[in-house]
Amino acid sequence: MRKRFLQVIVFLPLLFLGAAKLPYINNGIYLVKQVNLDRQEFFSHDVSEVFLPANEARLVDSKPDELIVAPEFEKLKEVKFGSFKLGNNDNDIWFIMAKDPAGYYSQLYIDQNLDANITVKEKVSGFETFDYNSQGITAHMAIIQRNPIPVAVSYKGANGEIKKKVYFYLWTGIFKNNKEADIKVWLRTASVLEGLLSATAGKDQRLVKFRIMDSNSNGCFNDYGKDIIFMDLNYDSIFSKKETQPLNEFFDIKDGKQRKQFRFIVLPYPGKVQVAEATQEFDPQNLEPESDI
Repeated sequence: MRKRFLQVIVFLPLLFLGAAKLPYINNGIYLVKQVNLDRQEFFSHDVSEVFLPANEARLVDSKPDELIVAPEFEKLKEVKFGSFKLGNNDNDIWFIMAKDPAGYYSQLYIDQNLDANITVKEKVSGFETFDYNSQGITAHMAIIQRNPIPVAVSYKGANGEIKKKVYFYLWTGIFKNNKEADIKVWLRTASVLEGLLSATAGKDQRLVKFRIMDSNSNGCFNDYGKDIIFMDLNYDSIFSKKETQPLNEFFDIKDGKQRKQFRFIVLPYPGKVQVAEATQEFDPQNLEPESDI
């Protein structure tokens, strides 16, 4: 079922106070750029409150056959291998981790260039460790809270694979009760896409800053109904929680007595987004970015 794009009927009327007509987003193709959130903004209330559950890794005890690891890793203790699913090309992003002398999983190396070969140069730094107790469970946590991690993510392009360097924050945890220990690793996307949309009400036309966030942390920015769009309604260059809605694909615009359905076209990783009538065909090549790698 097609979903309405609520930004038009909730957000945009606020942009043109006193205008005689309700505003609408203008047809067009709009450039977006990647911005990587720093620690202060990423862990702020306005950002953290709109995330879905984090992307949890699949862990295994032995190295998969397709993965190459550096000989130096033989010295690591209590090693675990794991992978995340990122992008829309069904790629596994592999990592290897081991305990540090204090017993935390803070020694972690991740395949940052997606070549299935993990080297010592791909070590993740900046972990902070701490413990907490809750309902009889003790947790030993290691969290990246300084700089997010760059990882190459693979996307399907009209003429082949597109790889983009996307940034993530990462957590590891060991959860112990009286009987057993459970090991978890999660990540969340620190990269967002930002741009300007043109909107019109009556004779007024303005550019509105927007941000698309990968709320389910799978490396794709077009999971309609799950990912989040922010709109800078008060032009203060700050995106707050009250300026958010789920990213929806279809929306209606009423111009006088006529109502039309439009589409907000977002690729898994777009270089541009497009607003067009719902029945209008579009060329994905016009919206694709250049590959980073």
